[in-house]
Amino acid sequence: MRYGLRVALCVAVAEAAVNGLTLSRSYWVPMTVAFVLKPDLGSVFQRAVSRALGTVLGIAVTAVLLALTTDARALSVVVSLCVALLPYSTAAHYGLNTAVMTPVALILVQLGGESGAAEFWPRMLDTTLASAIVLVFGYLLWPERPPHRIEPGIVTAATTVRAYLAAVVRVEPVAEVWLRRTAYRALADARRQVELGLAEPPPADRLAEQWLPATAALERLSGAVAAYAAQLRYGGREPEPEVIDRVLRSLDRLTGAARAHRPPSGRAPRPTGPHDPTRSALARAADELDQLLAD
Repeated sequence: MRYGLRVALCVAVAEAAVNGLTLSRSYWVPMTVAFVLKPDLGSVFQRAVSRALGTVLGIAVTAVLLALTTDARALSVVVSLCVALLPYSTAAHYGLNTAVMTPVALILVQLGGESGAAEFWPRMLDTTLASAIVLVFGYLLWPERPPHRIEPGIVTAATTVRAYLAAVVRVEPVAEVWLRRTAYRALADARRQVELGLAEPPPADRLAEQWLPATAALERLSGAVAAYAAQLRYGGREPEPEVIDRVLRSLDRLTGAARAHRPPSGRAPRPTGPHDPTRSALARAADELDQLLAD
């Protein structure tokens, strides 16, 4: 609902803006708004800024190319190269993807018989206007504070890891496999939400940074639970009820801290000596959680 309202507001503002302005390709403004607000591409703030800067860079590159040649065959080769680079630029950075895609659009206009250079200013104006609409009406009015995204993800991840450990303790192989996969998916989502928060401007990035150690600790704990299950099943290790209780209590404390919007203030310990083979992976994870949650 939150995302739908944000998109509806931004598109409505974009339509009102293009109806009040004389733009050669007015459809580009609401279309750019929709692209920038696409929820699976990362931080809204970062995308809006990257879209504007990438467009300016792409226009500059296109201006140089068209100043050098307007030969259709040479421009076709350039378009082919840009299209070949799109998968790599998309994976690298949204702004870089925009910088690669902009020459493709402008050169295709040139190859279609119109002047690509004539589209420089309209494209820059439309993209800048759309990015400004997103920043004001899609970002500033809807602050992306970590409680909206990060802390629910931490709660879900901690809860699923706790259920995974309980299945290991009860020796339920079928439930263990399913819960391990569920925990890994929840941890991946929590990590993604933290990374999105880190891309936001202050104070959201600082709040996300405070949850980063907890996310890393949960990831290492899930690996420790898998190792502990293997040690119990194949390594002849005896169950450790005290260690299990410590981990379960720590997970409950972490869940409570996330629901209360209180990032852990402790620091995860760093190894100071060689690995002790007599201690289980779960015991080491319990030590890390205890120190991370220390007030």
